[in-house]
Amino acid sequence: MVVKKNTKFWIGNEVEGRFKGIKTLFVVGNQKKEDIEKKLIINSIHHIYFGAGNQSKVNDTHNINYFLNNGFLVTYEILHNNLRYVPLLLFKHKNFHLVITFKSLYLDRIRITDSFKIEDDKNVYVMSKCNFYKTNKLKDYKGDKFI
Repeated sequence: MVVKKNTKFWIGNEVEGRFKGIKTLFVVGNQKKEDIEKKLIINSIHHIYFGAGNQSKVNDTHNINYFLNNGFLVTYEILHNNLRYVPLLLFKHKNFHLVITFKSLYLDRIRITDSFKIEDDKNVYVMSKCNFYKTNKLKDYKGDKFI
């Protein structure tokens, strides 16, 4: 999906991750809580995707926590190098879904049997490319409505 320069919100069905298939309000960057609430109510939406628009920077995590506390499903997308800035209190919510993005123009070189490895100081996590859910930017991101 190509996001226009001054876009703040759009509506569409989630195609990535845990809340796939759910009607979603996509929020680009930091927006006012009242503006988000208004869009949710008018459009009867219960899932909010913060960080939409090419992993837009969202550092107002008070809004994210507010909507989590009020029962909304919330996805928060960040670039991998910003993981340390996600407040621990967000992870206590069962309705919270974090999407951590790693970008590379060379993923097509990785074969289906090759693996991705993520590690910290205690654990190593490995998954082969064939285990990932794949969406196609040209085919799967259709029908969104800019608001």
